[in-house]
Amino acid sequence: MLTSKRPETDTFIALAAENYKAIGVDLQPEIFADFNAMVAKVEGKDYDLAAFSTGMLTDPSDGIEPFVNGEIKGYNNPKLKELYEKGLSTTNIEERKKVYKELYVLLNDELPVIFTNYKKTVYAYNGRMEHVKVSPFIGLSGNLFEWSLK
Repeated sequence: MLTSKRPETDTFIALAAENYKAIGVDLQPEIFADFNAMVAKVEGKDYDLAAFSTGMLTDPSDGIEPFVNGEIKGYNNPKLKELYEKGLSTTNIEERKKVYKELYVLLNDELPVIFTNYKKTVYAYNGRMEHVKVSPFIGLSGNLFEWSLK
């Protein structure tokens, strides 16, 4: 398994190795400090499994484009492309929920990649605080200078 060095890598590898061992697979990690070196090895097809992460996904369409534009080698599903375009074509929240549910069920059923984990972030602040804005990119403190107390 090819992966890049991040704080959570050691924990992930320990858990993954234990789980794979339970099904008879000997997981041998190769950890890259240099992301480009790992990508080069992936592009050379010299691996069995590679682990990548995505940036902060703020919309259900985020992260889907590689499946649509051919970046995920060997995966091409016209239905996925159709759902992706349909999801982008509307701003109606309820319609988007339906489309993206179908899209993600399709990805889950076909598994062009295996989604292993998702990071959840929870923010809490006193209800007396005013003008607090939470950004998915920079968290809770992005507009700290605008905060005030009731």
